[in-house]
Amino acid sequence: WHCPCTGMHSSCMAARTGFILSLITLSHAGESTHKYTQGEEVTVWVNKIGPFHNPQETYSYDSLGLCKDDTKSEKQKSKGLGAMLTGDNLVDSGMSIQFRTPVENRVFCSMDLDGDNIGKLSGAIEQHFWYQMFIDDLPVWGMVGELMKAEGSEEGEQAFIYTHKSFSISWNHRHIIEINLTSEKPVALVNGKKITFTYSVQWTSTQKRFSQRFERYLDSDFFEHKIHWFSVFNSVMMVVFLCGLVSLILMRVLRSDYTRYSLDDEEIEMDRIGGDETGWKLVHGDVFAQPRFLELYASLVGTGYQLFVLTFSGIFICLIGSLHTMRGSIASMLLICYALTSIVSGYTGGSFYKRYGGKYWKNQMVLSGVLFPGAVLSIIVVLNMAAIMYESQAAVSLKALFAVVGIWLFVSMPLLFFGTLFGKNMTDELDFPCRPAKYRRPIPAKQWFT
Repeated sequence: WHCPCTGMHSSCMAARTGFILSLITLSHAGESTHKYTQGEEVTVWVNKIGPFHNPQETYSYDSLGLCKDDTKSEKQKSKGLGAMLTGDNLVDSGMSIQFRTPVENRVFCSMDLDGDNIGKLSGAIEQHFWYQMFIDDLPVWGMVGELMKAEGSEEGEQAFIYTHKSFSISWNHRHIIEINLTSEKPVALVNGKKITFTYSVQWTSTQKRFSQRFERYLDSDFFEHKIHWFSVFNSVMMVVFLCGLVSLILMRVLRSDYTRYSLDDEEIEMDRIGGDETGWKLVHGDVFAQPRFLELYASLVGTGYQLFVLTFSGIFICLIGSLHTMRGSIASMLLICYALTSIVSGYTGGSFYKRYGGKYWKNQMVLSGVLFPGAVLSIIVVLNMAAIMYESQAAVSLKALFAVVGIWLFVSMPLLFFGTLFGKNMTDELDFPCRPAKYRRPIPAKQWFT
């Protein structure tokens, strides 16, 4: 583009800059930026379908044999690892919607009812099947049909399928803010009948900001109650103060006992003659004795610390972030946090194993790395086989499983190795307040019912 102005160089430069910026703005409009221009295509994605009373039972939207617009090529939306783990599979529905362009009773597709699809649709309606759609990453739900009595009929309830979808979309500037879906025009399922599916779109302006568009999906009733933070803080500080006071008293009382039981066996026997021992003092030498199955016990301790840190890290990240606005982001976050917190498991498990005199730290490290992931993977494989058998969309693909195994192998295991080395080298062997006895005190055997 050449500006013919020669004496107005600054005006030409401003016009060129505005033209380039407008081209950049138009090129970046769309679903990826959540910004649209007047008349731009807005894709309606269908995700999954399933019974209302069992949200975990999900199937593909095509499993019921509902018709589609054959004039458009079917395309799928790219999905991340979290979306694959949660069973999301977004497919273009074929509905033609343009930004801020109303639609009135547009025909979408039609289908002929026969014995096969009537049986599927009737069973789905009896189980109150719902379907999920996404428009600009905003989810919306609708019912497939409803059981009702036909007008003028004395028979019982029969299955009716909704044939019209009414979308009400709110917009602010160039953003889509809110979506509502109403299912209308129920039609009875009759063999040999041809039914036509239609949809309408109404656009309304709103003052709600783009950053607030996911607030309606949160539980508003929970946040309406005010939290008395001063009372919570006062209670927490009181508990901390009382715990500290009790700990201080116990440490002062037990300090002399710790000094006494850290002596040699001969000195303890001489001191025992002059006083009586009761309670925990009778087994002070067995409290810190090396437990049986030390490798397994240390691995369980390390895994427990890791899951504890993972839980609070996930809660904290969810509180300060907006992960609920992105599909599968919470699952991805938990997976990454588990891999990163493997260093916690390695450090705590390795230090525990070294403190109790363990010699085969490599075996303990490998056991810590495969104990919890192996159990979880076994459960996932069993559930995945059941999901594949019933053709459920919740089945995890091999691609997602290989990605999870790769994260575990190349991120979790190296961090576990470095954490175990650090914990092993930073911990002294047999570092206990009381010196363990050389021989365990015998515990009398009792009957199982006593």
